[in-house]
Amino acid sequence: MSILRMYTLNYDRIFKILLDDVNIDCFEGFNVTNSIDDIKGLRADVPKIINDSNCNIHYNLHGSAFWKVLPLNDKGLPHPEVVYTGVPHLPMNDVQANVQIEKGKPVFLTNIITGYQKAQKAMITPFKQMHSSFDRDCCNARKIYIVGYSFGDEHINECLKTALRYNKNLILEIIDPSFISNELDKKLNSTIFQFIDNESLYPKKIGENKFSYFKDRVIVCTLKFKDYLEIESNNT
Repeated sequence: MSILRMYTLNYDRIFKILLDDVNIDCFEGFNVTNSIDDIKGLRADVPKIINDSNCNIHYNLHGSAFWKVLPLNDKGLPHPEVVYTGVPHLPMNDVQANVQIEKGKPVFLTNIITGYQKAQKAMITPFKQMHSSFDRDCCNARKIYIVGYSFGDEHINECLKTALRYNKNLILEIIDPSFISNELDKKLNSTIFQFIDNESLYPKKIGENKFSYFKDRVIVCTLKFKDYLEIESNNT
């Protein structure tokens, strides 16, 4: 049985909705019912995020426009919590909420993680538990597909580094039409891929628009994702 474990740094729910349209159930960290009650704010199902590794998931590692920060608890005391509301929110429209991951270094908490202090903001629930799930999946996966990611977030790269170091069966497949022209292979050779015993940086062509790096542990397809899916569907 195939399981979809999807992680995105985007702030939308597009792939979750597309899966719903074809009757594929997909958990997104909250038990969404698509009813009017959801707008009041749904608390994340943290135990399921942490413990369940056998269901289809779609996790927004950098938050979602459909989440909201509640700065106070039911007694009116400071206690920020991120909830799902089912409607888009802009961070500047929410009541300001500050947390301190490190003493004396307050972090302005919003429903999306962007810009400064990404790693610190990712320590808040449910960001923290979703990142933990990503870390676990990377270490247990046989294959990870990477689409539309430029490897610019070190806290994400660290998960991939750890997986390549400890998960000897792992293969990364990167779908990026500009991977070679943008020289991402040279960039990654000194960051993520230094954990692979590699004889040569230069790629080996193994097919049309398909290249192998680092003793076949990294496969790069220089195609747009749409074209990649069409080719893969024709091969199955």
